[in-house]
Formats: sequence, C-alpha cells, structure tokens
Amino acid sequence: EAALDIRDLRSLVDCIRLVRRTAMQTAARMITTGVMLALLAGIAIKLKIFGGGP
Repeated sequence: EAALDIRDLRSLVDCIRLVRRTAMQTAARMITTGVMLALLAGIAIKLKIFGGGP
C-alpha cells in the first residue's frame, strides 16, 4: 500500500509542476500582450490615427 501512496504523491507533485508551468506561461503571455498593446497605442497616438487635435 505504501507503493501506491508514493505513486499518488509523485502524481500530485507532477500535477503541481504542470499547473505552475502553465500559470507562468499564461502570465508571460499576458505581460507580452500588454506590452504589445501599449506599443501599438503609442504608435497610434504618435501617428494621430484616431483623429484628435490639430
């Protein structure tokens, strides 16, 4: 029965690692998307794409 417990614990640790890795990838994607959107907004404002003032 101890072997089954060890196998279950290893499986749990593997799942925790997978969740951590997925969370880090998601955070990196969100940060990258935010930076890209900020750059595009800056370019749009600089080129006065949205009309605006004189």
